[in-house]
Amino acid sequence: MRLHRNGLGVRFGLPASIVGAILVFSIIQPGHFRLFGTPLGYGYGYGPSPTPWVNTISPTNGPPAGGQTVTITGGNFGATVSVKFGAVLGTVVSHTSSSITATTPINSEGITNVIVNNAGGGSWEKTNAYAYMNGVYTLDAFGGVHPAGVSAAKTAGPYFSSKLARAMVLLPGGGGGFVLDGWGGIHPWANSSTTPIQPSGSAYFQGFDIARDIVLTPTSNAAASSGYTLDGWGGIHPFGGAPAIAAGAPYFKGFDIAKKIVLLPDVSGGYLLDGWGGIHPFATGSNSKPAPMLNFGYFKGFNIARDFQLLPGATASAAAGFTLDGYGGLHPTSTSAGNRPVASADRPYWGFDIARAFRFAPNSSGSNAQGWIMDGQGGIHEVGDSPQLAPFAYYPSDISKGMDLN
Repeated sequence: MRLHRNGLGVRFGLPASIVGAILVFSIIQPGHFRLFGTPLGYGYGYGPSPTPWVNTISPTNGPPAGGQTVTITGGNFGATVSVKFGAVLGTVVSHTSSSITATTPINSEGITNVIVNNAGGGSWEKTNAYAYMNGVYTLDAFGGVHPAGVSAAKTAGPYFSSKLARAMVLLPGGGGGFVLDGWGGIHPWANSSTTPIQPSGSAYFQGFDIARDIVLTPTSNAAASSGYTLDGWGGIHPFGGAPAIAAGAPYFKGFDIAKKIVLLPDVSGGYLLDGWGGIHPFATGSNSKPAPMLNFGYFKGFNIARDFQLLPGATASAAAGFTLDGYGGLHPTSTSAGNRPVASADRPYWGFDIARAFRFAPNSSGSNAQGWIMDGQGGIHEVGDSPQLAPFAYYPSDISKGMDLN
């Protein structure tokens, strides 16, 4: 008789009683040793390969350009395996029966499933396992910008001697961004050898801590950027040649209640979030105001709203998104023509004021709103079965001010 193990044949004789025992064992323990093509190994002999299984994938994020080295652990990986990230085949560098080293392929931004396939055998799909993104960064109160996951580290940028940082934004496509201080100063930061050029025309309130948020137009890059800053009274200030704000924008003179601004992708306008949860449309240039948001979370007299984000693909007539409150609650809203999103039950909730920022995954939709919430100590928490973005900067006190990704 011949015993096959890892494709090698060894001829020897065995009593019939022992052969019978081995055959019984192979029936009880399928997927292990192979005797005459019967399962006796981990897919490394002859006969059909067993179904692989996946335990962990590390890291869980990387750039759309691909080339990220990923380690997959699990079991029953066959002699020949393939790995797909979504529908795109990665490159297997090496593997054993319990570990695979692969490099990611080029892919579009967003969260993908990872599929391990044994040649001639089964496959295993780990859902929502890997996020293609240009970068994920958090901001501390002193101006420190910190990468999460495998995002490139900051190479240049501001750092203040006091807690003056208020907001941070990442350039579309990555490559650094800007930190906003409480006086309205805009400070470039970099994660490569190229530092973004300082934009011109920004509003500045020296000695008055009133600046609250910053957004960039979608065409911004390291060489030329434009956008808007928000002050606490609701004033929206263009910089870098961004279109002027049209008349009729919200303004709360003398009342420091404005929190966040978001832009529509076509920069025809956007929305302003106040601390009570009110969402106020504004227009740019000669455009009309976007349609009003309906049925949003509102906490009159309670300054607890912390962030507001629009789902990808928003327009002036059809938009949807979520407000984040300080406890971690996500409150859906939409225009009358928008598709009101569904808040995932898979998210953190603290019951005290510690949630600080929320961002959607790039390929989120109203029916599958995935993303991450950042708490005041820097922790990043998954929403909607999104992959974990670890490691991240974490502090013993509430000094994390913002998060951005794309």
